Amino acid sequence: MEIIDVFQIIGSIGGLIALALHWKKMKKEEPKIIFHITKCFYYVKKVKKKVLLHIALDTLFENKGNASGSITDAIMRIRYSYDAIRNYPGLVNEHVISGRPINFDNLLPLEIGPYGSKKVRLLFTFKDVFPLLLERCGVAIDLKNPKKWEWKDLPIRFQLTINHTNGLITEDYCVFRKDLQESKKITGSIGVLNEAQLDWKFMPKPGE
Repeated sequence: MEIIDVFQIIGSIGGLIALALHWKKMKKEEPKIIFHITKCFYYVKKVKKKVLLHIALDTLFENKGNASGSITDAIMRIRYSYDAIRNYPGLVNEHVISGRPINFDNLLPLEIGPYGSKKVRLLFTFKDVFPLLLERCGVAIDLKNPKKWEWKDLPIRFQLTINHTNGLITEDYCVFRKDLQESKKITGSIGVLNEAQLDWKFMPKPGE
């Protein structure tokens, strides 16, 4: 075998190894997008006899991966309660109402670099809905400050779906009316369950 053939073989093998290592690196580098709603509220407005339901979400997007990613779509769903559909048969064909943010063009697509985060306000508007018939979330009773909740004051349940580089994320949330104190609450990227666990760990223990 000539020397030039040996070098060609070695070069080919080296090229294949380099390609394999590059592919392995590419597979390891990928975005991991998650999101948190840090604050949200809704209000109802009447315009020319039409009822408009406005919902605002302060949303924190995080990329926990080592490659850039992007959020390309967002859809919110609200729905009428089961009792509303049963009592008002005309709602059967529209018991689920969905829509994209009205500020879609100004926000999306949203690029997020490796290990980065961005906070945006998503604004949704639903026309010709019956707010009092929408499904509500239950609210835990605060024993220190018990309150009798009326249906109209309970938060509206909604579902948010985000499309990003690696697929879809769908989460259920609750949103309070803007004039209620509960709508002022701000949360961060630490979930409610994690907060409870951290509180429990920090509680005084016997012998400490």
